[in-house]
Amino acid sequence: MVLRRGKQREAGLVTHANEPVPEAEQAEEGGGAPEGEAVDLPPIPDSATSDGDLPSPTGQLGGILIESGDITADQLDTALGVQSTSRQRLGEILVDMGAVTSEQVTRAVAAQYGLKVVSLSRAGLDPKLIELLPEDLASALRVVPLARAGGRVAVAVADPARPGVFEAVADQV
Repeated sequence: MVLRRGKQREAGLVTHANEPVPEAEQAEEGGGAPEGEAVDLPPIPDSATSDGDLPSPTGQLGGILIESGDITADQLDTALGVQSTSRQRLGEILVDMGAVTSEQVTRAVAAQYGLKVVSLSRAGLDPKLIELLPEDLASALRVVPLARAGGRVAVAVADPARPGVFEAVADQV
């Protein structure tokens, strides 16, 4: 899960750790979810393994945005020029340029990591799952546990590109 800056409680990218989550446990009614609506968690990515290996990027963000028609090659070149001197992330630069919205960047990052974007306001967060991660760690990593079955937990994460984020979560759950 990716929690976008400025809208951290509204959307995120979802990934899993350990075993599949049964449909019945994928979402709780209430907690912001319309009655009877379940959050459709994605299948475990092919890159996930039983020993905790988690999603890794499968392409470059700029290329994904060009392929989807969200930006042009010229816009990407301009943004890469800015990035070479600013140390900002490409998605942030493109949003600042007005080339894309933060939602478009979120979808592209999800595609890059093989994750799914979910609405946290509709996910029906379970307080018992939230307690799986220490509050300071969850806040620092910007992650939220969404569902659990057996040894597998589905989490929303604001920044899947952050080094060690998935490993830190896997160590705790």
